[in-house]
Amino acid sequence: MHRFFDLIYYDDKDIAGKKEKESEAVLNKKIPNFKWEVVNQARAHLFSKSRPKARSSCEALSYWVETPTCVGVRLEKDNSFTICAPHGLKDLFALIVRPSPHHSTNLEHYKKRVKEKNWEKQWPKLKIIFPIKKSMHHRTLKGAV
Repeated sequence: MHRFFDLIYYDDKDIAGKKEKESEAVLNKKIPNFKWEVVNQARAHLFSKSRPKARSSCEALSYWVETPTCVGVRLEKDNSFTICAPHGLKDLFALIVRPSPHHSTNLEHYKKRVKEKNWEKQWPKLKIIFPIKKSMHHRTLKGAV
């Protein structure tokens, strides 16, 4: 079972990322069965030259590589949920992986991530789409990458 979670937040006063490691330590201690990665999205542009500085966590999600990973859920104070899905939820619910619009011109990075993540082994019904550059055509790969 996939037990890796990204926890994101936005704090433009913590550009050094001090809260990231502190939060990861707390989460790993309290919930050790999961691998946690905590990233302040106010500083995520520092990790990639092609990524603009985001003004919110939701905007930052729009720059993630694959459309089904561009989804976030926030628990509000009244116990309701706010969903951020800048590219929609259709691909997530249809088990489709494709590059987000921001990454559609860098297909090598997308292909590398798909191979490294090996999602199709975990979820065999997943449809991984590899667009052909500068074209509306694509090919779908089901199973091994």
